[in-house]
Amino acid sequence: MAPFKNGGNRENFFILATCRASARGETPQIHNFSYICISVICMHYKPLFVALALFLYLANKAHAQSIRWEQATYKFKTAKEGEKVVHTFHFRNVGKEPLLMTHVAVSCGCTTPKSWPKDPIRPGKKGFITISFDTSGKSGHQRKIATVISNATEGDAEISMEGDVLPRHNTVAAPFEKR
Repeated sequence: MAPFKNGGNRENFFILATCRASARGETPQIHNFSYICISVICMHYKPLFVALALFLYLANKAHAQSIRWEQATYKFKTAKEGEKVVHTFHFRNVGKEPLLMTHVAVSCGCTTPKSWPKDPIRPGKKGFITISFDTSGKSGHQRKIATVISNATEGDAEISMEGDVLPRHNTVAAPFEKR
């Protein structure tokens, strides 16, 4: 038996609790004894309980749903103004629970999520999200972000498209030549 603070074991502790209750004129009750024992055990083994709780928390997270992207950022290098850049982002559910994507939010109106899985993705299975970027009225370096809202343990995921948009017309005038 593991010793208690007073140097006794569980049976001695029960006898002590029974004697104290009898001395006060009360009938000893087993639920009081259980509460006292649990309190004493918790005091002595608090680090063990904390470690167990942490282990159970981490074990639960390890078995939850998780996304692994094949490529989270698509670099399209260059596109001409007015073109639509479309890319499909592939992913896998590497967790132990089904992954459910509820929404794909985009950073501006020029970026559109074309498709994403509406049904749960089972563990180990793949899925994809298609994003379209309309370059009309854009020029220079562009980075468009889509936020994937899901039940993944790591929270919302960001996927992005970036590259340079070339203006439709060259607006820089060539210098005049002198004769």
